Amino acid sequence: PIEAEVNLIYPSERIYKIWISGSRDVGKNKLSFIRLFDTTAEHNLQNLQKDFIANASHELKTPISVIIGYCETLLSEKNTKKNIKESFLKTMGNEAERMSRLVNDLLSLSRIERTEFSPPDEKVNLIDILKDVQKICKERKLFIKLKCKFFIPRKGIFVIGDESELKQVFFNIIENAITHSHSKKAIEVNIKQTKDLVTLIVEDFGIGVANQNIPLLTKRFYRVNPSRSRDSGNTGLGLSIVKHILNRHNANFQIESEMGKGSKFIVTFDKGRSAL
Repeated sequence: PIEAEVNLIYPSERIYKIWISGSRDVGKNKLSFIRLFDTTAEHNLQNLQKDFIANASHELKTPISVIIGYCETLLSEKNTKKNIKESFLKTMGNEAERMSRLVNDLLSLSRIERTEFSPPDEKVNLIDILKDVQKICKERKLFIKLKCKFFIPRKGIFVIGDESELKQVFFNIIENAITHSHSKKAIEVNIKQTKDLVTLIVEDFGIGVANQNIPLLTKRFYRVNPSRSRDSGNTGLGLSIVKHILNRHNANFQIESEMGKGSKFIVTFDKGRSAL
């Protein structure tokens, strides 16, 4: 018997594990039996895990190196000036916070992926969730960087969903717009409903995103401008978390953007699908 792995590239890339028996007598004929196992999904998962571990390690490596280096300097230099010491400690604190955010986002992503194919079954009010997110943004002083206008109707809008996860979705989208838009005009958050659909739109009027980068924005650790994003404390996981949560809610996530004019982040809940 022979075992081998074959990679087929047409019409789509598939990977098969093949087992071929030795010749066997079947009546008057000598036959070889061939069994094919489609291992494409298994390979994709392994590659995804490898990429994820490599990216996470890379993201953690920089803040860890900074903290270790500054600690060694402070310990070896006994007579470090007070202003330099304070600057070092401030940088170490910022890097520690960045690591904490990254670990929290990794844990969130891991938890969400485990439940992605188990739809929620509770009825939640999106208006209350948006008001809570608005309050959280104010507490975290996000609106100091950029103003944000909320257009929220008084009447409740209800869908089937997980309250804490949807709160994370709305916060991540708004935080992303504030951090990366570099807009001079206030961000606008609108929510509206028709008979079957509920649509949330977060729109900024900043630098925009090139068309070729839009499909990559929900990819883990992807950043249009890596150095600028890291300086802002961004983990590169926010929109990836959004995508997985909305998959669980059978909701659609769409990004529209034009360079120099800004971006729209559109979340659409189908009331019929969300109950499935």
